[in-house]
Amino acid sequence: GLPLLNKMVPVKKKRMSAVQQLLLDKNEQVWMVADNLLSMANSNRFQIIEIAPEWQGDIKAITSDNDGGIWFSNAKGFFYKKNNNTAIQKIQLPGNISYASIVCLYADDDMDIWFGTYNNGLYQYSKGANKLTQYTQKDGLIDNNVFSITGRGSELWLGTLGGASKMDMYTGVPVFDNYTKEDGLSNNYVYNVFIDRKGNKWFATDGSGISKLEDDV
Repeated sequence: GLPLLNKMVPVKKKRMSAVQQLLLDKNEQVWMVADNLLSMANSNRFQIIEIAPEWQGDIKAITSDNDGGIWFSNAKGFFYKKNNNTAIQKIQLPGNISYASIVCLYADDDMDIWFGTYNNGLYQYSKGANKLTQYTQKDGLIDNNVFSITGRGSELWLGTLGGASKMDMYTGVPVFDNYTKEDGLSNNYVYNVFIDRKGNKWFATDGSGISKLEDDV
């Protein structure tokens, strides 16, 4: 049954090849995506979490929320693991979304989960209201290919194939400010965005190094 498939097994029983992603959760545990498996390491041990066969696939995106929960997605769906002692759950999202198009995830301070997609823009999943909202270029997003999401406070920063977007949700209605090569980005293909402790934004680009936007506060 499913609970047996959601167990943790010692790493010595598995041989991993490629490691695709690493994630540090709020409990300072490191999560790793490798060979369609989730692995978790803390100060005591390294463990592998197996996924039910019918749910297995290339994990393209993973994030953690403020409660320490882990969220991830693949072409088979969207999944949640509350903590180390709970089974993986498959979350049925409302509306219509192509799971195969999801390339990044982000959990904000309000516990909403954001999906960056290939060619389908940005989605906001409000778990409490069970609501899925899509944002695209029609709403002000710089590009519909969203490869990276990070944030602080009411702001989200998005890396896309058309530049970077700042999305401010302070009023509940999104306000977009967009940045391209014309604004100083070294390349409009932005694969990763990072905010440091001083509030500076760092943009990893395709073939043109890193651009930095200093915090103006």
